Amino acid sequence: MKSAVAVSLPQASTSETLPAPHFLRLHRAESEGVAEVTSPPQPPFPPFRPHVLVRGGHAQTISGLFFPGDIRDPQAARHVVRLEDGDAVVLHDEIPTNWRPGGPCALLVHGLTGDASSSYMIRTARKLCDRGVRAFRMDMRSAGAAWGLSRRPYHAGCSKDVHVALEYIAELTDGGPTGLVGYSLGGNIILKLLGERPDDVPATLARAIAINPSIELAACSRGLERPINRIYAKHFVRAMCKHLVKATDLIDRHKITALSRTVRFIREFDDLYTAPMSGFKCVDEYYAACSAARFASNIRIPTLIVAAEDDPLVPADVFRRASISPTTQVHLAPSGGHLGFIGRAGVDRDRRWMDWRVVDYIAGPEVA
Repeated sequence: MKSAVAVSLPQASTSETLPAPHFLRLHRAESEGVAEVTSPPQPPFPPFRPHVLVRGGHAQTISGLFFPGDIRDPQAARHVVRLEDGDAVVLHDEIPTNWRPGGPCALLVHGLTGDASSSYMIRTARKLCDRGVRAFRMDMRSAGAAWGLSRRPYHAGCSKDVHVALEYIAELTDGGPTGLVGYSLGGNIILKLLGERPDDVPATLARAIAINPSIELAACSRGLERPINRIYAKHFVRAMCKHLVKATDLIDRHKITALSRTVRFIREFDDLYTAPMSGFKCVDEYYAACSAARFASNIRIPTLIVAAEDDPLVPADVFRRASISPTTQVHLAPSGGHLGFIGRAGVDRDRRWMDWRVVDYIAGPEVA
């Protein structure tokens, strides 16, 4: 396996500029076993300025959820990827017209209760394709098109599943350089993957970006129990229970019908269902083992974390106290909520600031 590529980046930043290396132009020069990275100078990282009618973390979060934007059904091939235990994930494959074998690719990993059809996944994949990047939107175990193909649900520690997906993509695309994108819970999963076994990440993986990643699961769970955030907890619990009641393929449905009537918070759900179904003794063991914060200092590939000070679901303090590797940069925007980042006009082609930061980091800023 080739040695991991590393570049020195500031550990954390709340500034409004951030160099974004162009991974399409990323050059690996192997010299005596040492890989070097060169990239051209980049324009500044645009600051996020919220839409005048969408101010504050809650407004941004709710608007991002209920105003999805252009999510017309994309033309995508489906690949069923079998895992070691017999379960499966599904990759939705969107290929640019000018793409050739060995060209750039990206894998997008959704958040809790999301899937490959989530609005942020579809919007970003389309924009990546417009930049010539082949985009794979992943349905994790029992999510989206993978429903009925697995006996266990996905959870915050499913980093091995993403590893298998990356290896599949490398073989399918003739080893093209690949960017990895994770949202919320998916962001935690990809950061865990990068840090838990840094010597074993696929050689094709060029860089990664995590948006609002829930890197401290216990802290995020506690935050959802605050009175002002209970509407989100209720939404997540209802969505998860509704899904599992219908998912007759899953092992030991664990009296989900009863759970849907009694469980109020994510921690309760995880303690009664997610932890035991995933092989953990209790919720505390699950949260401790699967939180990406414990692995973040080991990350070696260029990585960017984008989060918001006013995110109601992921407290900004988790990023301030995390031990971050030199190859990782954290950008804390003053606002943006959770997977919101609906900005003012004139910065990007549309108001979806979050999408464009992913695209610019993975594919490089568009040349006028």
